[in-house]
Amino acid sequence: MQDDNDLTQPESDQFPWVDVEEARNRTELQAEHDARRARALYQEGARSCPKCDASPQNLAWFYFESPQWTWEGALCGRAGWMPFATPAMCRWTFSWSA
Repeated sequence: MQDDNDLTQPESDQFPWVDVEEARNRTELQAEHDARRARALYQEGARSCPKCDASPQNLAWFYFESPQWTWEGALCGRAGWMPFATPAMCRWTFSWSA
């Protein structure tokens, strides 16, 4: 049984935590994408975090890109904006990039 507070385990509708953290900490990836613009575009439709109840105004936004191997051979590569509730470290929604 998965512990809902164990963020080291992937959630059924999310990506493995190690991949999320890697993307979040890639400064070159984050520099290529404007989080202020993402917040302006997506915040209105965002909901409060279902785990810690952080309001949409208090969510941090970062650009997620799945690992390179997921893009090879037309597998399951994904990229887009991900809201992130800090300091609770809840990631919960994925806003696909156009």
